[in-house]
Amino acid sequence: MITTFLIITISMSLGAVVGLYFSKRLQRRAAYFDALMDLINLFLSEMKFKKTTTKQVLTEFRDRAKTPLNTNLTEYIDCTDFSNLKLSKGGLTISERAEVNKFLLSLGTSDSHTQIFELENFKEKFSQMQNIAQEKRKKYAPMCIKLGFLAGLAIGIIII
Repeated sequence: MITTFLIITISMSLGAVVGLYFSKRLQRRAAYFDALMDLINLFLSEMKFKKTTTKQVLTEFRDRAKTPLNTNLTEYIDCTDFSNLKLSKGGLTISERAEVNKFLLSLGTSDSHTQIFELENFKEKFSQMQNIAQEKRKKYAPMCIKLGFLAGLAIGIIII
């Protein structure tokens, strides 16, 4: 009896942990795009008013708060050969990672008017990706935990 209870409890707990993992992935992905939109807004204000260097803006943004975007910013800042820039996945799809790569490589490569235009275009693209990520997070994050718990319960019952 105690063994049965223990098996079911352990399997439910493991299932809930797996569900929590997938829920956190969805939350991390949404937070990534939130941070990316903040970075673009910061760049727009810097380009229009302060005129600081790209590296300074990225370093200040990275050091200000811990976001999922920080890993990619560190990879970009530390990169010496931008033709071989490889960003870590960070929970993004291949096409999303390619867009982020294009965004980072476009920073500081043109005059301020062209750069502002490019930033506005990237802002629009990433805004759509942000909305999709937020919708998925709201829809699936709570469900992942519940399904993980129920899957763990089902596996515990099957084991018995």
